[in-house]
Amino acid sequence: MPVGADGLVERVRAALPAGQTIGIALSGGGDSTALLHLVLRAGLTVEAVTVDHRLRPESAAEAAGVAAACARLLVPHEVRVWDHGPVSGNLMDAARR
Repeated sequence: MPVGADGLVERVRAALPAGQTIGIALSGGGDSTALLHLVLRAGLTVEAVTVDHRLRPESAAEAAGVAAACARLLVPHEVRVWDHGPVSGNLMDAARR
């Protein structure tokens, strides 16, 4: 049975303890952004972290965009840079390691 937005908010409130800070890995994609808004709508305290993987030239700008969005929402946010060294072979495999 489908659950609407209000039902999801109630499930989050029931599953996560009030009074604790929830940490979210925030890529800036649709899934993690929706999760952030859901947790905020549930009235929980949240902090976010974004990993700048440096695997694409635009990754730093994307991480900065996520940081700006968090600032607008008054969500504490940190960008962590992955110092992976030279990448050879499959890019997706390198990102998973």
